[in-house]
Amino acid sequence: MIPINRKETLLFMLDDAQSNLEMALKDLTSEEFYWKPVPGALMPEKAFEHPQPSGVSTIGFKIAHLVVGLALTGEYAIGPGKLTPKDILARAPQDFAGWMEFLKEAIASFRQAFLDSSEESLAERAKAFWGEEYPAWQIWVWLIAHNTWHAAQIRTMRALYQAKKP
Repeated sequence: MIPINRKETLLFMLDDAQSNLEMALKDLTSEEFYWKPVPGALMPEKAFEHPQPSGVSTIGFKIAHLVVGLALTGEYAIGPGKLTPKDILARAPQDFAGWMEFLKEAIASFRQAFLDSSEESLAERAKAFWGEEYPAWQIWVWLIAHNTWHAAQIRTMRALYQAKKP
Protein backbone atom coordinates (compact mmCIF):
# COMPACT_ATOMS: atom_id res chain seq x y z
CA MET A 1 0.00 0.00 0.00
CA ILE A 2 1.27 3.47 -0.86
CA PRO A 3 1.50 5.75 2.19
CA ILE A 4 -0.62 8.90 1.89
CA ASN A 5 0.72 12.22 3.00
CA ARG A 6 -2.35 14.08 4.24
CA LYS A 7 -0.82 17.50 3.94
CA GLU A 8 0.25 17.09 0.31
CA THR A 9 -3.17 15.67 -0.61
CA LEU A 10 -5.03 18.47 1.16
CA LEU A 11 -2.76 21.09 -0.41
CA PHE A 12 -3.60 19.68 -3.84
CA MET A 13 -7.31 19.85 -2.98
CA LEU A 14 -6.93 23.37 -1.62
CA ASP A 15 -5.19 24.56 -4.80
CA ASP A 16 -7.86 22.93 -6.96
CA ALA A 17 -10.66 24.59 -4.95
CA GLN A 18 -8.86 27.93 -5.21
CA SER A 19 -8.58 27.53 -8.96
CA ASN A 20 -12.32 26.83 -9.18
CA LEU A 21 -13.10 29.90 -7.09
CA GLU A 22 -10.79 32.10 -9.17
CA MET A 23 -12.55 30.94 -12.36
CA ALA A 24 -15.95 31.61 -10.80
CA LEU A 25 -14.91 35.15 -9.82
CA LYS A 26 -12.97 36.09 -12.96
CA ASP A 27 -14.06 39.54 -14.14
CA LEU A 28 -16.84 39.70 -11.54
CA THR A 29 -18.50 43.13 -11.57
CA SER A 30 -20.04 45.07 -8.72
CA GLU A 31 -23.40 44.78 -10.51
CA GLU A 32 -23.13 40.99 -10.34
CA PHE A 33 -21.90 41.11 -6.73
CA TYR A 34 -24.95 43.08 -5.57
CA TRP A 35 -27.52 41.66 -8.02
CA LYS A 36 -30.65 40.39 -6.30
CA PRO A 37 -32.06 37.38 -8.15
CA VAL A 38 -35.29 37.87 -6.15
CA PRO A 39 -36.56 40.75 -4.02
CA GLY A 40 -35.20 40.46 -0.50
CA ALA A 41 -32.19 38.34 -1.53
CA LEU A 42 -29.57 38.10 1.21
CA MET A 43 -26.90 40.78 1.04
CA PRO A 44 -23.28 40.34 2.27
CA GLU A 45 -23.84 41.59 5.83
CA LYS A 46 -26.37 38.78 6.44
CA ALA A 47 -23.53 36.22 6.17
CA PHE A 48 -22.35 37.29 9.63
CA GLU A 49 -25.57 36.37 11.40
CA HIS A 50 -25.86 33.27 13.52
CA PRO A 51 -27.70 31.17 12.73
CA GLN A 52 -27.32 31.78 9.03
CA PRO A 53 -30.55 33.17 7.57
CA SER A 54 -32.35 31.13 4.96
CA GLY A 55 -33.42 32.40 1.59
CA VAL A 56 -32.01 33.22 -1.80
CA SER A 57 -28.66 34.96 -1.62
CA THR A 58 -26.68 37.38 -3.70
CA ILE A 59 -23.21 36.63 -4.99
CA GLY A 60 -22.02 39.15 -2.42
CA PHE A 61 -23.57 37.05 0.34
CA LYS A 62 -21.78 33.94 -0.99
CA ILE A 63 -18.45 35.78 -0.94
CA ALA A 64 -19.02 37.10 2.60
CA HIS A 65 -20.04 33.59 3.66
CA LEU A 66 -16.79 32.23 2.21
CA VAL A 67 -14.80 34.86 4.12
CA VAL A 68 -16.47 33.83 7.39
CA GLY A 69 -15.86 30.11 6.80
CA LEU A 70 -12.24 30.61 5.76
CA ALA A 71 -11.42 32.88 8.69
CA LEU A 72 -13.13 30.73 11.30
CA THR A 73 -11.72 27.44 10.04
CA GLY A 74 -8.15 28.74 10.09
CA GLU A 75 -8.73 30.23 13.54
CA TYR A 76 -10.26 27.11 15.09
CA ALA A 77 -8.39 24.31 13.34
CA ILE A 78 -4.96 25.48 14.47
CA GLY A 79 -5.46 28.74 16.34
CA PRO A 80 -6.91 29.84 19.66
CA GLY A 81 -10.52 29.58 18.45
CA LYS A 82 -11.64 32.96 19.75
CA LEU A 83 -12.63 34.74 16.53
CA THR A 84 -16.36 35.25 15.94
CA PRO A 85 -18.40 36.31 12.91
CA LYS A 86 -19.00 39.66 14.69
CA ASP A 87 -15.21 40.18 14.87
CA ILE A 88 -15.00 39.59 11.13
CA LEU A 89 -18.00 41.86 10.46
CA ALA A 90 -16.23 44.69 12.30
CA ARG A 91 -13.57 44.56 9.54
CA ALA A 92 -16.02 44.01 6.68
CA PRO A 93 -15.70 46.42 3.76
CA GLN A 94 -18.49 48.63 2.49
CA ASP A 95 -17.85 48.35 -1.24
CA PHE A 96 -17.27 45.77 -3.96
CA ALA A 97 -13.52 46.37 -4.35
CA GLY A 98 -13.09 46.06 -0.60
CA TRP A 99 -14.99 42.78 -0.53
CA MET A 100 -12.81 41.30 -3.25
CA GLU A 101 -9.68 42.32 -1.33
CA PHE A 102 -11.17 40.99 1.92
CA LEU A 103 -11.77 37.63 0.21
CA LYS A 104 -8.18 37.53 -1.09
CA GLU A 105 -6.89 38.21 2.42
CA ALA A 106 -9.12 35.48 3.89
CA ILE A 107 -7.92 32.99 1.28
CA ALA A 108 -4.27 33.87 1.94
CA SER A 109 -4.74 33.56 5.72
CA PHE A 110 -6.58 30.25 5.32
CA ARG A 111 -3.80 28.89 3.12
CA GLN A 112 -1.11 30.09 5.53
CA ALA A 113 -2.94 28.52 8.48
CA PHE A 114 -2.98 25.26 6.56
CA LEU A 115 0.71 25.53 5.60
CA ASP A 116 1.57 26.25 9.25
CA SER A 117 -0.07 23.01 10.32
CA SER A 118 2.04 19.87 10.56
CA GLU A 119 1.31 16.45 9.13
CA GLU A 120 0.98 15.22 12.71
CA SER A 121 -1.45 17.99 13.70
CA LEU A 122 -3.76 17.02 10.83
CA ALA A 123 -4.34 13.67 12.53
CA GLU A 124 -5.16 15.27 15.89
CA ARG A 125 -8.65 16.24 16.96
CA ALA A 126 -9.47 19.91 16.57
CA LYS A 127 -12.47 21.99 17.43
CA ALA A 128 -14.54 23.13 14.48
CA PHE A 129 -15.96 26.63 14.69
CA TRP A 130 -19.43 25.14 15.20
CA GLY A 131 -18.21 23.59 18.46
CA GLU A 132 -17.68 19.89 17.72
CA GLU A 133 -14.35 18.08 17.53
CA TYR A 134 -13.10 16.08 14.55
CA PRO A 135 -9.74 15.04 13.15
CA ALA A 136 -8.26 18.29 11.82
CA TRP A 137 -7.82 16.86 8.32
CA GLN A 138 -11.57 16.26 8.13
CA ILE A 139 -12.35 19.90 8.97
CA TRP A 140 -9.99 21.07 6.23
CA VAL A 141 -11.60 18.67 3.72
CA TRP A 142 -15.05 19.99 4.57
CA LEU A 143 -14.03 23.61 4.12
CA ILE A 144 -12.22 22.91 0.86
CA ALA A 145 -15.33 21.13 -0.47
CA HIS A 146 -17.48 23.99 0.87
CA ASN A 147 -15.43 26.49 -1.15
CA THR A 148 -15.77 24.41 -4.31
CA TRP A 149 -19.53 24.14 -3.79
CA HIS A 150 -19.91 27.90 -3.42
CA ALA A 151 -17.69 28.53 -6.44
CA ALA A 152 -20.13 26.43 -8.48
CA GLN A 153 -23.08 28.36 -7.03
CA ILE A 154 -21.43 31.66 -7.96
CA ARG A 155 -20.88 30.44 -11.52
CA THR A 156 -24.54 29.45 -11.75
CA MET A 157 -25.69 32.79 -10.34
CA ARG A 158 -23.50 34.64 -12.82
CA ALA A 159 -25.03 32.65 -15.67
CA LEU A 160 -28.50 33.58 -14.41
CA TYR A 161 -27.48 37.23 -14.16
CA GLN A 162 -26.23 37.18 -17.76
CA ALA A 163 -29.43 35.48 -18.93
CA LYS A 164 -31.60 38.13 -17.23
CA LYS A 165 -29.67 41.11 -18.55
CA PRO A 166 -31.65 43.12 -21.15
